[in-house]
Amino acid sequence: MKYLQSIKWVIGISLSLTVLLSACGSGSTSNNIPVNNTSISTTLPNGTIVTIPVNQLSTTAGIKTTTTIMVSNAPNDFKMNLSYNNVVTNQHNKSNTNEITPILATFNPESVTGSNTSVFSIMPRRDLTTGNYPITVSITYLNNGHESTTTMDPLNISVTTNTSPQLGTINLTPESITVGTEESKNIILSLNNSINVTNLNVTINSTDSSIASVTPNSCNLSTESPNCKLSVTGVNVESTSIVASAANYQSATTMVNVKNVYAYVTNTNSNTISMFRLNSTTGQLIPLSPESSIPTLGSPFALSIDPSGKHLYATITGDIESNVVSMFNIDPKTGLLTPLAPQSIPYIGTFALNMLINPLSGFLYLNTMSGALSMFSIESVTGTLSPLTPPAVDSAGFSVGLTISPNGKFMYNTSIFGGIIGYTLESNGIAEGSFMLSLPQGLSGIAINQSGNILYTLDLQSYEVLMFTIDPESGGLTQINVQNKISTQDTPLSIILNKTNDFAYVTNLDSNSISMYSLEKDSGILIPLSPESTVATGNGPWDISFDPSEKFAYVTNSYDGTLSAYMVDQITGKLIPLTESNIPTGVEPHAIVFN
Repeated sequence: MKYLQSIKWVIGISLSLTVLLSACGSGSTSNNIPVNNTSISTTLPNGTIVTIPVNQLSTTAGIKTTTTIMVSNAPNDFKMNLSYNNVVTNQHNKSNTNEITPILATFNPESVTGSNTSVFSIMPRRDLTTGNYPITVSITYLNNGHESTTTMDPLNISVTTNTSPQLGTINLTPESITVGTEESKNIILSLNNSINVTNLNVTINSTDSSIASVTPNSCNLSTESPNCKLSVTGVNVESTSIVASAANYQSATTMVNVKNVYAYVTNTNSNTISMFRLNSTTGQLIPLSPESSIPTLGSPFALSIDPSGKHLYATITGDIESNVVSMFNIDPKTGLLTPLAPQSIPYIGTFALNMLINPLSGFLYLNTMSGALSMFSIESVTGTLSPLTPPAVDSAGFSVGLTISPNGKFMYNTSIFGGIIGYTLESNGIAEGSFMLSLPQGLSGIAINQSGNILYTLDLQSYEVLMFTIDPESGGLTQINVQNKISTQDTPLSIILNKTNDFAYVTNLDSNSISMYSLEKDSGILIPLSPESTVATGNGPWDISFDPSEKFAYVTNSYDGTLSAYMVDQITGKLIPLTESNIPTGVEPHAIVFN
């Protein structure tokens, strides 16, 4: 009788093991593991016994259950670490999640000393469907001075599908946007981490619709259809919030900053400055209202805006009495210009064709055809200019190009009579002349790459771009790439590089075109774009400028009183004319700037 009972016991154990190994080895998770309360136990080489009191736990997906890991017969100094593994991963997943394991578990504590216990907590993933998910517990311990690991027999976790909804969260992305007035941008309302949610009604509103509006004002979301596209339109320059709310959910918010980018153009023979608002989505320049231009004290030519974006300065050219800088406030909400008091300040010399502000120090510089470089400080609150002492230093006659190195240490101007003058900029704003580089060619526009190690200028006689390296200590120039001519078209006047130094553009006054180049990464050499290296402009292109995003470029056409507008292909660098590419200005536009 004893032998018969023993044989039956062995046969029962063998059958159980066969079924269990079949479930684990084949990847099957069907209900083929016997349900009983038999414990799982293992004995370590030192006689320590580790036991899990059950061989199966039952729970619902997303609901935690616990058991214990019991240690007995262990020496007092015995220590072991516990870990676990899913026998079959990524099975019975109801939806796509980032988690690849069906069962998550923790031990408290993970390290057990002596004959103590650890609480073993098991959490099935919330999206699991009904099935069995075996896991194994591994024990790591020291055995005769060497680390050993023993893995216990599988513990089956019997999981039932959780049919109750998991609410998840509602979110708005991005968390903040900037949009111009009368412009629209999309944001996304989403239902995240939900299960079995159907027909969730979410209301969406602007906290101040006089600043920004949103459409639609409601969306129905579900686990199967969790996203809704919203359109936010700027109304007035200010800040507000878009709020999405639903019953039993925490509200979601996107901050909306309504800000405009404004453009200004000098009209030399109209004695005006044209004022525009940029549609940053389409690139359209929209004349401001009620006034689209403001009169100046004489013939305006060069323009600069201070780093705060609050003040604009225009050089007035003509007879000796009219050689002044006009000063304006910029209304941040409307972009309209209003003259400061006093409205102007004289500069030294005549016909200031270029002006710039050192973005690091805030000092303003302008050069003149008569051979003087005037220098000013800017009062940070009022924006008024004050001459430095001395108010000017010598420059080359007929200076038309002016640029500052990115580190704010060096400044250079070019002359149509030939030559480049280099200056060192002191901390008090004074430009100290450091060298004069004589060249036989007449030079016009000038630019420096963002690394500050290469200067580019335009040869008016041979129609080419000249290149110079910049000494980082002295600011001295050394001409390079002399053997390889970088050709432009007739009468190149202005040159700009984009911020990433991928592309460069040159206006050609007498060819009514823009030459387009890519920059070789290591050498900085300009390579004409292919297959088309030029794009047409209006009549007499003078200045060229990017909008702040560098998505668009604009050229003043000095002979026909228009602006040409282009989209910048961010991959190829090609300028693509916009549909509304000829924008009227006043008579003889020259400079264009964006705030």
